Amino acid sequence: MEDFTVTTALWRWQSATAPAAWFFVTIAGEAADGIRMAAMTGQWLDGRKGFGSARVEANIGGTRWKTSVFPH
Repeated sequence: MEDFTVTTALWRWQSATAPAAWFFVTIAGEAADGIRMAAMTGQWLDGRKGFGSARVEANIGGTRWKTSVFPH
């Protein structure tokens, strides 16, 4: 798996009909190109289907977690 470092702002999506909210980052440039290629080839999916997503490990400060990104 390739490593990318991205410095960008988090943005919040708030549901219009429920009290739920999610936080996202928009990734651009070389990191976005690498993630898009990984999703297209399925190389980060560990043999599972991922709806066009790429499995990643993200970290902010000292907190690290596994998640997925969805290239557009």
